[in-house]
Amino acid sequence: MCYAVVTRTPLYDGLRHLLFVVPPLVVLSAVGTSELIGRFRGWAKYGFLLLTGVLLAQTAREMVLLHPNQYLYFNQLFAGGIKEASRHYETDYWENTYKQGVRWIENHYVDLILDLDLPGRPHIACSGGNPQFLFHPDRFELVEDPWKADLYLVTIGRERHTVVPGEIIHTIEARGASLLYIIRPDSSYRDNPIFSGSSAIRMGHLGMLYERTGKKEEALSAYVKGLEMDARNVSLLARAGAVYLEAKQYDAALDHLNAAIRLGPPSAHLYTNVAVCYESLGRHDDSISFYYKALDHHPYFLPAHRALARRFKILSRFKEAIHHAEQVLEILPESIEDYRRLGFLMRQTGQLDRAEEIYREIIERVPDVIKATAVFNLGLVFLAKQDYDEAIVQFEEAIQLRPDFGRAY
Repeated sequence: MCYAVVTRTPLYDGLRHLLFVVPPLVVLSAVGTSELIGRFRGWAKYGFLLLTGVLLAQTAREMVLLHPNQYLYFNQLFAGGIKEASRHYETDYWENTYKQGVRWIENHYVDLILDLDLPGRPHIACSGGNPQFLFHPDRFELVEDPWKADLYLVTIGRERHTVVPGEIIHTIEARGASLLYIIRPDSSYRDNPIFSGSSAIRMGHLGMLYERTGKKEEALSAYVKGLEMDARNVSLLARAGAVYLEAKQYDAALDHLNAAIRLGPPSAHLYTNVAVCYESLGRHDDSISFYYKALDHHPYFLPAHRALARRFKILSRFKEAIHHAEQVLEILPESIEDYRRLGFLMRQTGQLDRAEEIYREIIERVPDVIKATAVFNLGLVFLAKQDYDEAIVQFEEAIQLRPDFGRAY
C-alpha cells in the first residue's frame, strides 16, 4: 500500500486493486490486538477490551444502517462516513442501487403512469449496468437514448448524473448520501444547478453518452469542449482520438492518441488505435511497432494479436502470422473464425496434417448451416495432399450441405 501511495499508482474506484492486502491486514490487526490485550493488566485491560468492542460495534452498526449498500462503508473517523466521503470519492461504482431503483419504479408503477402521464409501457434508460435483467419486458421498454426515455436511472458521482437534465422524481440514498437519481428527462431543467455545470469531466460523460447512442459528431464536439477546459485530460484525448480514427481523420487521431500516450498512463487500446492509424496511412513498420507495444503492455490483448496475424499474412511472413494466430486461440479457444484463419495459414505453408486437424475440429463444432465451408476447405487440404478420392468425398459433402456452393462443383 505504501508503494502504491509513493509511486502514485493509478487506482480505480476503491480498494479493488489492493484487495489482496486486506486478509494480511486483518490477521495483523487481530494478532496485534491480542498481543496488546495480553500486555494490559487490571482495569486497563478491561478498558481496552471495552474500547475495541465499541469500535467493532460502531462498524457493525454502520454496516447494518447501510444495508443493502454496506459495501459503500467509509470509516467515520478518517473519511467522515459515506455522506462526507461521497463528496470526494466514487460511491456506488458497482451500481448496486439500480436494483433498488427498479424496485421503486415497479412499486410505484400505477402512480407513475397516472401522475406523470406516462405510456402504459414506459421507456426506461440507464446510465450503465445490465438493465435488461432488471426490467420486465411486458411492462417496460428499454431504450439506449436517455433523451427519448420516460425515466432515466443514473448513479451519482463523477458528474455523470449532471448530463441529462430533468425532474428528479426519486433518489436512492444511504446514510444521507445520494447514490442514484430516477429522472424524468426534460430539457427545461437544463438551468437547474444540478444539471448546468460545465467541466471536462461532465463533457467526457456527455461525449460517452452521445457515442453510446450513435451520435458521433456530438460526441466529438463534447470531447473537444472538454479538452478546451483541460487539455491534459488523458481520457478525453483517448476518446477524441478514437472518434477521429473512426471518422478516418487519421492525422487528428494521431495527434490526440499520441498526446494521451505521452501524458500516460498508456494502455493497449491506445497503442492499438495508433497502430490502426499508421496501418491506414500505409506506414506498416510503424503500425507493427505499435501493435507490439500494445502486447508489451498487455500480452493477451486480442485485437493486437489478430491484427499482427493479418498483417504478417499479407506480408507473407507466415511463421509470425501463425504465431499470433495461435496466440489468439490460446486466449479464445472457442473462436471458430480464428480457427478458420489458422487453418488457412497452415494450408498456405504446407502444414497439411495440422490444417486437416483444424478443419475437422471446426466441422465437429459448427452447425450444418455453416459447415459446408469447413468441409470444402478440408477437401482443399486433401487436394493439396493429392488424395483425390478423399477430396472428392469432401467436395460432394459440401455440395450436399449447400447445393449452391459453386466452388465445390
